[in-house]
Amino acid sequence: MTTEWWLGFFRIILYSGLLAVAIATIGTNILSSKVDKKKDEKIDELLSGNQKLQTSNEKLLQNIGQYQKDLNEKNEKIQELEKSQESLKKLTVPRTIAQEQKDKLISLLSFKSEFPIAVACRMQDQESLNYAEELAEIFRKANWQVKPTNRTFLDNIQNEVAIEVTDDKQIETVNKIAAIFNMVGILCGPEKIRENSLSGIQANTIYLIIGSKLKDKN
Repeated sequence: MTTEWWLGFFRIILYSGLLAVAIATIGTNILSSKVDKKKDEKIDELLSGNQKLQTSNEKLLQNIGQYQKDLNEKNEKIQELEKSQESLKKLTVPRTIAQEQKDKLISLLSFKSEFPIAVACRMQDQESLNYAEELAEIFRKANWQVKPTNRTFLDNIQNEVAIEVTDDKQIETVNKIAAIFNMVGILCGPEKIRENSLSGIQANTIYLIIGSKLKDKN
């Protein structure tokens, strides 16, 4: 084999090596490009997913806010209904005096008074009559002189119990009675009663006037 042959052989090997390097470089570049493309696609996919998730979260928060608003409105309506039911109950359930109130009243009212007492209520109002009789019985047990209950035509009064005097000398006693009633939770106070609205008034008598539970709208 001649020198030229060996030179040609080495050239072939050299060119083959260069070609292999070139092919490898091209392949690497192509593969790298594909990998980069997949990475970019994955990044785009993640970004898109994050955007969708953010949008979904925003909608979810909006829905939660709306649900909370609706819930608050429903709770307010429930509270309004409960108040209405409570008001209706107060209007329809007959008044009565609890035993604890009775015991306190009997004890506190057991002071000496020179004035008899009478209870007045509306005519044809059984509920106010029953309440009036309860009060009258309390005064009897407190050793007051109690006159028969007066059923008459009455105007509405502001408190549960109004007090009418027939003599200025009764004012001190009346104020004491009113304070005791309010102390145990029964709204009571002196009120000006329309003249002639209370019939059969007896002199020297303190009148406890029981208004109607279902008041007329005058």
